Amino acid sequence: MTLEKQVMSADVVETYVPIMKEGKMIGVFEIYYDISAEKNGLRSLARCSTGELFFLAAVLLMVMVMTMRIASAMAEEQRRMAGVLAESEKRYRTLFEHAGDAIFILERVGENAGKIIEANRTAAAMHGYTLKEVRQMRITDLDSPNAASEAARMIRRILDGEWIKAELRHRRKDGTEFPVEVSAGLLELGDQKFILAVDGDITQRRQIERARENLIQDLLDAFDKIKTL
Repeated sequence: MTLEKQVMSADVVETYVPIMKEGKMIGVFEIYYDISAEKNGLRSLARCSTGELFFLAAVLLMVMVMTMRIASAMAEEQRRMAGVLAESEKRYRTLFEHAGDAIFILERVGENAGKIIEANRTAAAMHGYTLKEVRQMRITDLDSPNAASEAARMIRRILDGEWIKAELRHRRKDGTEFPVEVSAGLLELGDQKFILAVDGDITQRRQIERARENLIQDLLDAFDKIKTL
């Protein structure tokens, strides 16, 4: 019996086996193997694989989009922070330049300890120098001889973590001396440390104090004279 010319409703593999007699083919066996289940399995596997590939592609696309958005947000935040830092630096530079007191930034260690790295305009004007001249000096160049002799000890105290306050005498370019109130301590800028010193000219305060002391003494002298009358 043969299935030749019949319509198959299944997927099959057809094999022909010749029937031989005395060296002549007298017929053919037709062998069919139904592979419908296997093909359906392969189709299902292909559909699943395609679906998984599309899903994976969609996930990767989402990850890429999210990564780009995060990178964009980070870049925007960095730009914003750069703007904030620039504005902050501008603001503090303005305060530094226009402060009423003299401000010095000094080297803290080594053979350059006490060297003036930066100073504001008030510091230069207070001592009668230009900013360029001040930036080439050491802080001891502005001290009176007595104050200069104390500089090394004060720097050691600052390096030990102490924030010091003291009254010293400074010297102007013309050689005249005047009293200053000094506040100094360690300053951290990034990964470096320096000495920050803020000096206020207290000449007027001393003059007022002397005038008050003289006035009190005059009143006491007058009171003593009244008692002797």
